[in-house]
Amino acid sequence: VAQIPSILLAVATAIIVTRVSGSIELSDQVSGQLSITKAWIPVAAILTMLGLIPGMPNMIFLPFAALSIYVAYSLRKGEKEGVPAVAGGASPAQVGGPAGALPAPTAGGADNNASGEADGEASENETPVQLDDVSDLSQLSLEVGYGLIALVDQDNGSPLISRITGIRKQVSKDLGFIIPQVRIRDNLALPPYAYRISVGGMIVGEDTAYPDKFLAIDPGNAGVELDGEKTIDPSFGLDAVWVEEHERQNALSFDFTVVDSSTVIATHLNQIMVRHSSELLGQDAVQEMLDKLEEYAPQLVKNVIPKVLSLPILTQTMKNLLVEEVPVRDLRRILEAISLVGEGVKNSEELTEMLRPYLAGILVQNICGIKDTLKVVTFEGDLEQMLINSARQANNQAMPIDPNLTQSILTTVNGQYDKITADGSPMVIVSSPVIRRFVSRLIRQQLGDVTVLAFNELPDSKKIEVVSVIGGESPEAQIEE
Repeated sequence: VAQIPSILLAVATAIIVTRVSGSIELSDQVSGQLSITKAWIPVAAILTMLGLIPGMPNMIFLPFAALSIYVAYSLRKGEKEGVPAVAGGASPAQVGGPAGALPAPTAGGADNNASGEADGEASENETPVQLDDVSDLSQLSLEVGYGLIALVDQDNGSPLISRITGIRKQVSKDLGFIIPQVRIRDNLALPPYAYRISVGGMIVGEDTAYPDKFLAIDPGNAGVELDGEKTIDPSFGLDAVWVEEHERQNALSFDFTVVDSSTVIATHLNQIMVRHSSELLGQDAVQEMLDKLEEYAPQLVKNVIPKVLSLPILTQTMKNLLVEEVPVRDLRRILEAISLVGEGVKNSEELTEMLRPYLAGILVQNICGIKDTLKVVTFEGDLEQMLINSARQANNQAMPIDPNLTQSILTTVNGQYDKITADGSPMVIVSSPVIRRFVSRLIRQQLGDVTVLAFNELPDSKKIEVVSVIGGESPEAQIEE
């Protein structure tokens, strides 16, 4: 009797050492082996013989022998009824495949196995593929290499998570709808200090950050070189250097903007939230906004949705506004404008252009202050008329403009952009309402932060100053004046 614990320990050790390597857990393998009928018959015989030996603890061996015989009988009965005992309760289809299934050929054309036993063994060792393993329904996600895990580790205070939470709240407040939560996860396939930002499964930004270093951003007039790894600021495209802790004060003394790695990632994410806000707005979010507005203006919501406009068209119209960074927080004003001009309009782009004059105050307030003069760039008369004629011929399609003329316009705009924005001022182009959408689409392909307004979108009370003319004789001289 004193040797029984030693025997059990030896058996347990043998089970662990000799287990079949695979993806199935040890408990499933043990239960599968214990369900083998042929194994219980010799066990019952051995226990019976030990129980019949004089001087042995018969009251221990004989009951276990009887139990072994009962287990063997039950398993044998189950096999005769056609219900095999499988590890984990798997069905026959999970083990050996459906009845009548043939083994799949290998790449060389030979049979994959010679018997159904190997087929069942392969299937048993496979882990079922779940939908969560192959799909990602998160609209906004951040992946980090293992070197950046400390930034999102709760034991370290999660500095990056707290910054992202604050940014998400502020962007939601500015744009007028709730930005989806950011899914943060580690990705061992990335380099240690790399991170990747995705919107709807599409990678829209990636760069490198170092938790133990600081990013010193050159404002453009520093005139010195710092010791460190040179790079480009991912948010604004400025020259920057990753410096050590001891170089931080030196960088500050030369007017560098110095930020830590969590700020770099959070600022980059902030920019992507704004730039891709149209992709983050969906029908569910719009419906939630409508439900909230209905508490304060029930008749307005009832008369517009869906009588005048359907939810999908309204959602796409709001997306069009967000593409040009027009906030949609004043949903009441948007619905009131739709009730006036949206009857019978099924094209979201046409409806967007019709709504913009009603949102003139919102369009301009994001560009300059209330008391500031709005500095704009216009088109030369003949050039603008040529573009208007092309837009009317296009009939809501792409404008048929000569490629050389297009390149000339973009070259002129690029030159004026550098001079106008040198002091931090935004560049605003004003055109005819007929060509506003086409001009905006053309220019924003190269200069995403240029705002294009129509003449009827300028508030009457706003002071306007024309600083340059595209197609004029000397735009540079006009800017200098």
